[in-house]
Amino acid sequence: MRPISATLLSYCRPLLRLVGPDPDRETFEGVLRVAVTIWNAVVMEQVGFTGQYLSQARELVQAQALPAAVQAFDSLVEHKYQAFSDDRRLILDYRVVESEGGRLGVEVDAGSAEGLSATQN
Repeated sequence: MRPISATLLSYCRPLLRLVGPDPDRETFEGVLRVAVTIWNAVVMEQVGFTGQYLSQARELVQAQALPAAVQAFDSLVEHKYQAFSDDRRLILDYRVVESEGGRLGVEVDAGSAEGLSATQN
């Protein structure tokens, strides 16, 4: 399985395209925040927590003040199901990092959601 940091960057690429090339750090962090929110909500749906997490994620994304993310919400949900359906890692924490050349990236801590059960809720 590829590193979750690479997976997250690949997953949020459509949203990064919407905000434009070479986003500043604040915009990049906003994109990651939105992507992580949607990713985790879909993972929770995939392991049986149907309904509640996606609606909460939509509300959180609407509050982020990143118009491109609100417009892309449904397509990002679909993108997770289509391109990353087998990846059920929950993103627990992430940090934006900057390379010596100034390129922004991300370090991610993740854990498996496979052991969670909707009956534990």
